[in-house]
Amino acid sequence: MGRGAIRAARLSARRIAKHGDFADVALPPLPPIPGQVSQSERRLLYWLAAATYTGQGAIVELGSWLGLSSAHLAAGLRDSGFAGELHCFDRFTWDQKKPVDVGRVLRLGDDTTDVFLAHVKPVFDRVVAHRTEIESMRWDGGPVEILFLDAPKGRKPFVHVLALFQAHLDPASSYVASQDFGLPTAFAQALCVGRLLDVFELRHTAGYTAGFTLARPLPAEAELRARLDPKRFTVDEDLRTWDAMLERIDDAAFRERLRPGICLHLVRRGETRQALARLRTMRFDDSALALWRKFAAEPDKAEKYDALFRELGVASKPAGGWLRRLFARP
Repeated sequence: MGRGAIRAARLSARRIAKHGDFADVALPPLPPIPGQVSQSERRLLYWLAAATYTGQGAIVELGSWLGLSSAHLAAGLRDSGFAGELHCFDRFTWDQKKPVDVGRVLRLGDDTTDVFLAHVKPVFDRVVAHRTEIESMRWDGGPVEILFLDAPKGRKPFVHVLALFQAHLDPASSYVASQDFGLPTAFAQALCVGRLLDVFELRHTAGYTAGFTLARPLPAEAELRARLDPKRFTVDEDLRTWDAMLERIDDAAFRERLRPGICLHLVRRGETRQALARLRTMRFDDSALALWRKFAAEPDKAEKYDALFRELGVASKPAGGWLRRLFARP
């Protein structure tokens, strides 16, 4: 089979819908690296690079931390049979108050670039670390074949990243994945994708990660920002967008985990009564409630969404204390 035919077969494989734990993917031996990427997500990342990469652009990762997800992309790129580079963007600054020993002791504010490279370079040498904040990112490295997003969580950084890379993504060969897309707290990303359903085609889900091919080019920056401007949409339009986006998700478990995210969005819009009404129509199993307990343990989320946590019977500790909760009204 010629090189062109191999590329075509790989791109066709990438477009086949696949959901779940990717248990049929055998991971190569890799060094132990701290991180919060699940086994199913690791297998997805390795498979994407090893089995579907075609060398028609770089692999770019935003939010690499100490290199766990990066190492799986790197191993896949190494094993793909196609030449390419892995570009990893991160603050590469240790932001935990508690020191940790990862070959050397990391303390608050330390540069972690050398730790990251020590983890990933032995797996694949053609990895480039970019130490930067999202809002300061620049990209002049040409086409991007696989864009893996972890760092942009909210709407503004997500839109900024799409605007930055839109000219470098080719519908014929590019792929975009978001690691936390399936979390209810990532509702802003899901709404953005819902407003771009003519562009994004969901292909894969694993853990909380969703992966998309592109049906057409992303709009140019001005149009893109206009289409994703939340001030342009009414609450009813947001609800229709959300429901349309959910209908595109074939993975039932993934879809139901994400579904309550619209309630968080409604709270942020000042529509707490409507958020509670919608929340009451949803079912939460033990695993879903466990996830919401984790949210409730984070002071910023507890403060913003306390009414939702109380409706679910999940204890939360808003930063404002018990008096704020006592007098809070839906």
